[in-house]
Amino acid sequence: MSATTHINELVDGFILAGGDSTRFGSDKSRYKVDGQPMILRIYNLLMKICGRVEAVVKGETDYGDLGITTIYDAYSVKAPINGIATALGHSSTEWSFIVACDLPELDLATLLRLWEHRAGAGVIPSVLGQLQPLIGLYNCNYEQMFKDAITFEQLKLHDIIHAIDFEILEFGDPDPFKNLNYRP
Repeated sequence: MSATTHINELVDGFILAGGDSTRFGSDKSRYKVDGQPMILRIYNLLMKICGRVEAVVKGETDYGDLGITTIYDAYSVKAPINGIATALGHSSTEWSFIVACDLPELDLATLLRLWEHRAGAGVIPSVLGQLQPLIGLYNCNYEQMFKDAITFEQLKLHDIIHAIDFEILEFGDPDPFKNLNYRP
């Protein structure tokens, strides 16, 4: 049994795909990198270590044509915390990887390093002192804290991460964390 097979039983994966892609100019989740939609690249990566992977979206978006189960934002706020709280509420495991859909260079080594350091509320990477909360390992036991933050309109992820018991893990290589906000 490989290490990743063992992890599959312990962690769910969620892809945040609820943004408007306004800077990109079209639905960036379906933008192809090396012939594959970005969301499908992230899905396939997460499936290597997660027992279940779903996309968290708003509105009428659906990824059934790509074989990806879609769940819908549970809250009406227009912020990434919406997708995170929704994901934590749908998780069937203690831990969940929650990853944005627009990270074409994210790799398995990065996710495994987060897994190895899991503790407290979760593990959030930092690159050159900049938090990267849209690539994280979240402890689902903290779901209520995210719901409360939405209720009290405390929507900044950085504030929540600093207020809760998150492990901040420094990475030297920024490449896996580069998101694609503008069309190349």
